[in-house]
Amino acid sequence: MDWVQEFLKYQKFDKRASPHTLRAYATDLNLVQSFRQEICGIHTPLCDAQYPELRAWVVSLLQSRQSAASVNRRISTLKSYFSFLRRLAWRVDNPASRIKRPRSAKPLPPMVPLPELQRLFEVGALAAKSSFGALRDYLILSLLYGTGMRRSELLNLGINDVDLTARHVRVLGKRNRVRLIPIPDLVCDELAEYIAQRKNFLQDTEVGALFVQDRGMPITESYIYRYIRKVLVQVEGLPRRSPHVLRHTYATHLLDQGAGLQDVKELLGHTSLAATQVYTHRSIEKLKEVYRAAHPHSGKN
Repeated sequence: MDWVQEFLKYQKFDKRASPHTLRAYATDLNLVQSFRQEICGIHTPLCDAQYPELRAWVVSLLQSRQSAASVNRRISTLKSYFSFLRRLAWRVDNPASRIKRPRSAKPLPPMVPLPELQRLFEVGALAAKSSFGALRDYLILSLLYGTGMRRSELLNLGINDVDLTARHVRVLGKRNRVRLIPIPDLVCDELAEYIAQRKNFLQDTEVGALFVQDRGMPITESYIYRYIRKVLVQVEGLPRRSPHVLRHTYATHLLDQGAGLQDVKELLGHTSLAATQVYTHRSIEKLKEVYRAAHPHSGKN
């Protein structure tokens, strides 16, 4: 019996696999069988395959520089195939279950290059002089980058959370953890101007939220997202254009300028240092670029 064809039928009719998935399964199983025959010199059916030859195939895929994601998909095919054989009692084991999956490289967090960021702030600062709403929007941009806080944290800021004398803002983060984040001097000046205009704008209306919409109601999460997306669409090449990109940018720029990893962890409100370490990879890439451009042995010539 051709167990590969039986497996494909099972996936098609019982699991309702898509034509694309079926083609991928067939390709993977044909490739590993060819490897067993041509490289390992084993001519038994695939259903009789053992762990060493399957592992050797996976190693060959990694040596041919296939991506971890592609190799992991092929390993999943093997595991599904031999699991199917076990379910039909054709095998008592699953030799693919011992194969370790390679770790997929995590993409670096998107961030805005400093020259582009400066240009955005120059445009925003000019617009901020035109109206209360424009000043509010510009300050949203300034605080997200100037403090690295999350969108939800900015949304929950109250007027009493800002201490212009101490130059910090009180933030309620995840798991109701409170932290104090320093406010850059320039942002402090902008905040003072905004708070003065906010008082005149609201007149006698009592609103606890720091940021208010044109009708005096607190701003919404979707408003912040739409505004930041509209700003970041001016930056070419960004894979994402959300408020979180400014948080990534804040952390990366701090590390690039020599801030300690533990300090950045506290500023971001991370509970684990591992969550902060992702930003060090971008800083290391920057150092590599400097090395390649400047070191005589970098191989640039």
